Amino acid sequence: MAAWTTPITYPTGDSLQVSAWNGVANDETFLYQAPYGLYYNSVSQSITNNVQTTVTLGGIEAQNYGFSISSNTVSVPLTGIYMTYFCVGVAANVTLRSGVFVGGQYARASTHSGQAYSSSANGFSMLSLTAGANLNLSTYCEAIPTTTNASKWATYLHAYFVGSV
Repeated sequence: MAAWTTPITYPTGDSLQVSAWNGVANDETFLYQAPYGLYYNSVSQSITNNVQTTVTLGGIEAQNYGFSISSNTVSVPLTGIYMTYFCVGVAANVTLRSGVFVGGQYARASTHSGQAYSSSANGFSMLSLTAGANLNLSTYCEAIPTTTNASKWATYLHAYFVGSV
């Protein structure tokens, strides 16, 4: 994979070296393939009622350019603006909240009431983050204990780099 390199500058009239052309090509590839991470809940997880719960993100659908996950915490690679999408799905008719935590604080949350056999709370947010910032997916269930729907379509946290600040 390509990585961003600061382009070499030359005085007017100078010829570019082959290594400079390679740097331009790598930078173009980097800009075309911005960093992203697609993580999901791969094992059904118990959620206690009226308790804030960090969702287990055991599955990786895709990741690129420095995104990483460790202990359910997603680390972003660059300082800049990130778009996040998240959803928590459960197998019960409950009022459910979900959200993205950044540094122990809710960055964005959504609340939804359930349907007959399941509930989900999803949302999105554009965040200004510094390199190495940590994201967690969290949920809060009101009423009865339940379990997450473990799948890349039901319980997930997606983030991608939009651009610099």
